[in-house]
Amino acid sequence: MTGSERTVLCGKYRIRELLGEGGMAVVHAAVNLSTERPVAIKRLRQAFAADAGMVQRFEREARAAGRIQSPHVVAILDIDRDEDGVPFIVMERLAGESLDARLTRAKRLSIAELAPIMRQLLAGIGAAHAAGVIHRDLKPGNVFLEKLHDQSGQGERVKILDFGISKIRGDGVKDETETGYALGTFSHMAPEQIRKTPPTPLSDLWALGVVVFRALTGRNPFDADDPLAMLAAILEQQAPPLCDLVPDERAARAFQPFVDGALAKRLGDRYASAEAMRTALEKAIVAYHDPSEDGAASGASRGRSRGPALVPAALALVAAASAGAWLGHDRAANAASAPAGVSLSVDPPNAEVLVDGSPVDPAHLPAGAVTARVQAPGFDARDVALPAAGAVLVRLAPSPPAPAAAAIELSDEPAAIELPADRTGLPAAAPPRGQAPRAAGARSSSKSTVPRAIARPPY
Repeated sequence: MTGSERTVLCGKYRIRELLGEGGMAVVHAAVNLSTERPVAIKRLRQAFAADAGMVQRFEREARAAGRIQSPHVVAILDIDRDEDGVPFIVMERLAGESLDARLTRAKRLSIAELAPIMRQLLAGIGAAHAAGVIHRDLKPGNVFLEKLHDQSGQGERVKILDFGISKIRGDGVKDETETGYALGTFSHMAPEQIRKTPPTPLSDLWALGVVVFRALTGRNPFDADDPLAMLAAILEQQAPPLCDLVPDERAARAFQPFVDGALAKRLGDRYASAEAMRTALEKAIVAYHDPSEDGAASGASRGRSRGPALVPAALALVAAASAGAWLGHDRAANAASAPAGVSLSVDPPNAEVLVDGSPVDPAHLPAGAVTARVQAPGFDARDVALPAAGAVLVRLAPSPPAPAAAAIELSDEPAAIELPADRTGLPAAAPPRGQAPRAAGARSSSKSTVPRAIARPPY
């Protein structure tokens, strides 16, 4: 009996229905026979089981996701090989849909829908970067919206999937891809990925900028039928302005600086970290809900400077326009009936708020409170003077500030992509250090110079 026909793997997992399949792997729903826990099993196709490079990439996915401690990254429960020696990964079973499926159905998302998704995505990718992992293939198809059931009804939790082509700090693994293939998805590749420079966390932030652009406009910023034309556009063209594509004019104005910072072609002009991008996101959200913030947001929200300057004065206090309406949470409908008071939104989300030395709910501060202390591990505590009524955003500064270059140790590994300059007019990339440039007229060893994306499994 072959692996694809076997209903029980290694005597531990009973295979159930097919969830999805890609070029290199298939994903089934399954159940752990010992614990009766529902799981998802991603199994390499048997045709690739003897390919050392494919097996290495497949197992890298488990190592990368396994070292990230975040509720917004899919949990890896086990990795093993079946009776035929085919590797498989056991993951938590998620119920819901991908962001790609939702955008295909809805085309666009409102700011109220987009804000919580982006907050969780940035938390997850920030945790990945802190663990030394660069995803390199962030796109709506690799973002899963897990359905949750709580006391308030239904909620969602974002999960980042598919770390199969990630780069892990210090693993010493070189990508063994054939010339003419690219790692990732063309429409979400950053300019530096196309130019064969070493992988960087900022490439993931570019990809998230593409995700936001699509969520707001219903299309990718660099669309083209021909892959080479798409790559040329990413390198040479600017994304269309949001005001030409977003029906909500206020959203277009508020989020234009945010998108500009994410899709900056020079690394020095892009957000320096996921935290810097999160800061800019919150400013865009506040600008959207408070029209008086529009002008200030246009110059300040791009977050291009590095280090502590990304958090102005280390503490941002933003008074909302009306009580109970802040940071994209739609509470305006309840404002008329709600009693006057003060509420806090804190960043980081796990920050503790104290009034007179006692912990309190930041959303419902005690009546008459004059000051509050906000504190969190790894951040400078702050004493905040409270207004008589309204909503306040309190953002703490990291303590000590992390150096801008501390995110990832980079290798000299070039991206596996060949771009024929004579066909596209793209500038030729410099050869890797230690390698002489190819002589004029020399033939490439590749049979085809047209880059093709590696097929990505759906889970």
